Order: sequence, then C-alpha cells, then structure tokens
Amino acid sequence: MESTKQAVVLERAATANVVRHFEEIYRRRLFAVLGYSSMFLFAVEELGYDRASAQRRVNAMELSMAVPEVLTFIDEKSICLQTAADIQTFLNKERGARRAYSAEAKASLVRDCLNLPTREVQRRLAAL
Repeated sequence: MESTKQAVVLERAATANVVRHFEEIYRRRLFAVLGYSSMFLFAVEELGYDRASAQRRVNAMELSMAVPEVLTFIDEKSICLQTAADIQTFLNKERGARRAYSAEAKASLVRDCLNLPTREVQRRLAAL
C-alpha cells in the first residue's frame, strides 16, 4: 500500500512538472517551431495525449500562467489537474462573454476551490 501511495505522490509531482514544461514550450512558441498551430495539437499529435488529457493539461497551463501558485497547489494536493482545468474552462467562458476576471479575482477563485472535491468545484463554478 505504501508503494502505491508513493506512486501517487510521484504522479502528482510529474503532472505539475509536465504543466511547467508546457508553460516553457508555450512561452518559447516551440510548438509553432515544430509546425503545430496550438499547444493542444502539439500535446495530441507530438506527445500522444488523448484529446481530453491534452485539454486538461493545456487548461492547467493557462491557469498556472495567470496564477503561478496553481503548480504548488497541485504538488501539495490542494487542487487536482481536473479542478485546475475546470477553473480555466470557466474563465475562458467568462472572457468569451466579456466578463473577464482580474488577476486578483482569478487567484481568489483558485483559493476558493482549494481542497474541494471536483464535483463541488464544478457546482460552485456553475452557480457563478
């Protein structure tokens, strides 16, 4: 059982590390250098992620670029990849509806979702 728990800890650290790598690739536009029009396509076609997994990581990357503490929260198990992706999906929809959140409001929204189950986060986001 302990080895399974340790594997989960390593998996979370690896997930946060992958998101960090995604940030660097995005900032340097390396996906474009390789001929991809988006990080999503790079993740699917170059890295072999399925579409849903790629989208979660790209969304988490976008959120972590706006709220850098997100990666620490993932490392600490305060927030999971799905929650980070759900928050960014919500923020994208809000921006599309011309209700963009400030940097402080984004950080506050993330903090409000810490240590909550994914379904509770989804419920709260739907109520906003």
